Amino acid sequence: MRRLIGDGLAEIPWYEAEPERLEREVLAMRRVAPDLTWDPVVGEGGGWAGELPLWPFARPQPARLHEAVTKGLGVSIKLRQSHPAVEPGIVPRDPEPSIAYRTMHSWHLRGDGSLCLLQVASDWSGREPVADLATKAAGWHLEYLLMDTGIVQRMTLGGIASSRKYDAFIARYITRRLEGAA
Repeated sequence: MRRLIGDGLAEIPWYEAEPERLEREVLAMRRVAPDLTWDPVVGEGGGWAGELPLWPFARPQPARLHEAVTKGLGVSIKLRQSHPAVEPGIVPRDPEPSIAYRTMHSWHLRGDGSLCLLQVASDWSGREPVADLATKAAGWHLEYLLMDTGIVQRMTLGGIASSRKYDAFIARYITRRLEGAA
């Protein structure tokens, strides 16, 4: 049901007002994260839910990563009615970070549990697809695993998606997980 905003006018969801933008967003997301499903009721302005790919990056995936980490990050990507002017909220669902992690800046989480993927608000112009943030969220997942196991003490500023800085730590994580499983 649409909310009335005055003089008998009803609020129109952004995706109905801009169907071409919705089509571009859905296609971009399908290329990056085919296991996410668009749902108009995920957020106030629709969104996606499902599992992000484990390694959606352009560079080669570390050997045996899929043996050490069997699934990608489960998320809800919530768009606001003001999309694309305001960046979406990406909430990790599996694994779901503890409340304690939300209180520490080093985890790149907001108090509501959503990911903090941008250095400054101007990093989101509204011209880029949400799929760009989905890629960063996939990198956040790997950094989360590294921190949760104590391999690193803080997350990168730019993220694994755009930097090889933590690739050696990922290799250490893989070795630890696979040797521990043996």
